[in-house]
Amino acid sequence: MQNLNQNQIQENLSKLENWQCKETEFKFLEKSFNFSAYLQGIEFVQKIAIKAETANHHPVLIIDYCKIIVQLVTHSAKGLTDQDFALAAQIDQIFENL
Repeated sequence: MQNLNQNQIQENLSKLENWQCKETEFKFLEKSFNFSAYLQGIEFVQKIAIKAETANHHPVLIIDYCKIIVQLVTHSAKGLTDQDFALAAQIDQIFENL
């Protein structure tokens, strides 16, 4: 899987709502989701886990009480690929359908 260049990343980000491109060792996507109750966030994480397992693409999921932080990167490519943006869109859909 090939890394996306900066123009491709910006183009894909423009199609998503509130996702950010960050960089440490390599570039990754990040978004925070807020919930009114702890168990709503846990339900969200469970639904992401099922989708991620099906896609064989596993995000970093940080649970901070009623806030869930999702980070996406393609580890094998050491950066962002189409797979990250596809899963980000699916995660947004999960959130909208809760």
